[in-house]
Amino acid sequence: MPEGVHDLNAERQSFAAICAGWTQMELHAAFHPKLARAPARYPDMSHQLSDTTQGQLLEPHERLDGLARVVVDAALEVHKVLGPGFAESIYEEALAVELSRREIPFERQVPLTVKYKGFCVGEGRADLLVGGELIVELKSVEQLAAVHVAQVLSYLKAFERPLALLITFNVALLKNGIRRVVNSRR
Repeated sequence: MPEGVHDLNAERQSFAAICAGWTQMELHAAFHPKLARAPARYPDMSHQLSDTTQGQLLEPHERLDGLARVVVDAALEVHKVLGPGFAESIYEEALAVELSRREIPFERQVPLTVKYKGFCVGEGRADLLVGGELIVELKSVEQLAAVHVAQVLSYLKAFERPLALLITFNVALLKNGIRRVVNSRR
């Protein structure tokens, strides 16, 4: 095993304990074993996956963080093969292929009704909803801006979800293009 790569199979007991608490998602039967075998290729990325809110945070459950790790691993594979420079739609399609290959349940272009004082004023769409809980918003920009984070926070509030990943593929190193966004006001 290369240095810095964790073998989750060796940690199966502790991971199984985490998975035992998964009751809110109806997942494909093969998902749990696949998640348990997923390598944490970049364990030192935690500082890159920084929270976007200040002060006291209401953190998501560990199982949701595990799901986020699987999505990040899939995104790293997509970036490794395609590299930067394509349109967002290309990366969305490639990530969908990669998640399907890993038998991870997801929905694409999930509609979101925007309400204002009880009135429907429009509709938005989240790029991916993984496992029924994790929002993944994809971009193909050189640098993530505050407006991108605000968009994802709005999706988190509207979908009433605790965690999202904001990923831009138009960077040399994908770990520099990933933001972990937490909805601390649930």
